[in-house]
Amino acid sequence: MNQPITPLRDRRPLSLRVYFELRKRIGQGEYLPGSQLPTEKELAQAFAVSRVTIREALRLLQRDGLVKAQHGRGHFVLERGLIREPVTELRSVTELLTSLGYQVENEVLAAVSEPAGERSSALGIDPEERITRIERLRSSRGMVLIYSIDVLPTTLLEGVDHDHQDSLFAALAVAGVELVRAQATIRAAKLPRGVARRSGLPPSLPCLLLEQIHFDREDTPLLWSLDYHRGDVFEFHVLRQRLHA
Repeated sequence: MNQPITPLRDRRPLSLRVYFELRKRIGQGEYLPGSQLPTEKELAQAFAVSRVTIREALRLLQRDGLVKAQHGRGHFVLERGLIREPVTELRSVTELLTSLGYQVENEVLAAVSEPAGERSSALGIDPEERITRIERLRSSRGMVLIYSIDVLPTTLLEGVDHDHQDSLFAALAVAGVELVRAQATIRAAKLPRGVARRSGLPPSLPCLLLEQIHFDREDTPLLWSLDYHRGDVFEFHVLRQRLHA
């Protein structure tokens, strides 16, 4: 419990850093379903933060259905059910799944370079410019969780060490390309029939399609992604706040 919770360059609020670290440890099995988390005092000492910070992190874990508070006893880890994911923080599919303790397995369905055509408007490029389209099934222990399509200018991948098996976000970051925000749309969808056959999933399975255009610090659109999340596994949530005049 005395490991650093995140790298020093992490600028997120302390409560979020503790939340993600505890979430990762639950996902990796450090705290098993039914087990009790350390007390607020013990967690505060382990992470060198205030108990107020710990309470906020625990509240977020309860919101996600990962722990349950029992009055006078403490917080207990729940059985894993739906993946309840906040959509306010930009994370890659790999970052999402590994933070939950999943071992990510990628099956590459396609990796082709082709003219941008109709996709050019999403990335703000000429229709004749070449783009690379990468399609992958994202699984863990043989269970397909997400079908992903990533589209980006082919020139962006020049000199980037990426074999389509690992995180595209991470590979771009190593090459000095940092994606910092995304414009996202969430809607109901079904897997394309060919993908459903390949994955062994029923064509009628409902999915949550997260479509995003990712931007760098100069506000340049660099990556267009479509991620089909299994509707029987994932649930997205977002905090909505009433604005007063």
